[in-house]
Amino acid sequence: MAINRIYGKYFDRNHTFTAGGSTKDDALHRGQAGFRADWDRPGDQFMVQGNAYRGPEGQPLPGAIATGASFTLGTISLSGAN
Repeated sequence: MAINRIYGKYFDRNHTFTAGGSTKDDALHRGQAGFRADWDRPGDQFMVQGNAYRGPEGQPLPGAIATGASFTLGTISLSGAN
């Protein structure tokens, strides 16, 4: 017997607003898709699964950070699969 599933989803989070009404650049927009297949027979089972995701995530400017190093901040591109 075989059981197969596929899925897709999208996550959309807008920028955060401070108490003073200004926005922080921390929005997140990500799509994800995946699958899973199961096989079952007497004395044997087998499963295969996988997924992939992609989307940008904002990175707000930090408060006072004293590290002595210079960091470039901006939108982070997220992607991956397994």
